Amino acid sequence: MQLSPQTIEFYANCAGLEMIQPFMKRHVHSTGLSGGLGCAGYDIHLGTELQSPTCRKTGKVLFKLPPRVENGIWKVPARTGVLGVTKERFNLPPNVAMQYFNKSTLAREFVNAAATLAEPGWCGHLTLEIYNQTDYEIDLVPGQPIGQVIFHELDKHTSAPYTGKYQDQGATPVQAKGE
Repeated sequence: MQLSPQTIEFYANCAGLEMIQPFMKRHVHSTGLSGGLGCAGYDIHLGTELQSPTCRKTGKVLFKLPPRVENGIWKVPARTGVLGVTKERFNLPPNVAMQYFNKSTLAREFVNAAATLAEPGWCGHLTLEIYNQTDYEIDLVPGQPIGQVIFHELDKHTSAPYTGKYQDQGATPVQAKGE
């Protein structure tokens, strides 16, 4: 079952759980993108750091042109991928999974982010795999809405909450890790 906005807000503000921090009501960012609590999920915001992704086996940078910062705005070159991170920190209870989706406005501009599933029990800032599919440089603004997450409630608490290698990620993008 997908969680309603009312339940998402309850879990976000529930003492001891605080599923989303910081939690924001629905708003429109200066980029014109809506963020915060939505009618079927939560629109997440881009944190303050981007990184060029590297190959977990060789350590080599995967794209030739790195992103750069100009007047506080990230400039992502054409046909280049970057790792970003959410402004929000998540703390999933053992009966809730979270799934990431592209923000439709950005997807229509061919700024794509890989869909990701966060398992019940996972906590941390979500690393985002963002790809500029266009032939032109794009701008990403720290704090802008970047995607949407929806929450699924399991019929029972899982007996084995997530404790893997991406547990408790900080506010810096995390590169791919081997086992």
